[in-house]
Amino acid sequence: MESIPPMQAMAILNRPVPKRKPSKFNMLNERLLAPEDIHPSTSESSQSPTLSNRRHTGLGKMSKKFRQLAEMTRFLSSSSAPPSTPPSSRLIIPKLAKPFVDALNATQLSNFLTWMLYYKTVELTKEPEAWYKPINDMEMRGWVSLGSFLSKSLDTTTKCGSDLIVLDSICDGIELPRSTVHEFLIKFADPDSMRYSMIATTTQKAHLEGCTLLEVLEVVQTKLHELNTLASNLHPQSGSQYDEWHAVI
Repeated sequence: MESIPPMQAMAILNRPVPKRKPSKFNMLNERLLAPEDIHPSTSESSQSPTLSNRRHTGLGKMSKKFRQLAEMTRFLSSSSAPPSTPPSSRLIIPKLAKPFVDALNATQLSNFLTWMLYYKTVELTKEPEAWYKPINDMEMRGWVSLGSFLSKSLDTTTKCGSDLIVLDSICDGIELPRSTVHEFLIKFADPDSMRYSMIATTTQKAHLEGCTLLEVLEVVQTKLHELNTLASNLHPQSGSQYDEWHAVI
């Protein structure tokens, strides 16, 4: 191997090392972390406006990029998030119940409620066939469909909308409590519930809720007062069997 003369070796060692061009990443770090940017010295304040504006322009561009990145991140997060629960839609009334309730009148509703009151408070028949005889099949199916619709509206957060406007108008017109009328209709649509009188159902519910004997008696008294108010405001067909039942009630 050829040896290098001493003078040439000294020249090589004393040769200045060329400065490597800094990368853009390092330049950005140096600019962000430079102490003079955090605590500008007096000499820096005397720099030319061009250099100062250039520095602020660079920071502004970088800040803008960060904002764009943050907005993109929020957009992607919202896109990947599960869709929110849509608002509850209106409960759709059955096709059989809609025309039935729209054609309802005060006399027809009074006849039905009189029939219910008579067989639930005055006479408990042992033969259901005889009990349902006064109501024809089509009308009975209409009442059952309407009662089932009302029952579903209690189990969901949906609303009936304007589907019951005729029924509610009749109740308001002859001063019938809507809640009591709805209770009768729901009971009629439930065969198991129809096996018991209104008072028996009220008493059983109070016991299940843990009421004391005195509280049960108070609940029953309130229910009897409610039924009496309902019966007093009914207007069944004059001269009919419903009219006779109404007089007994």
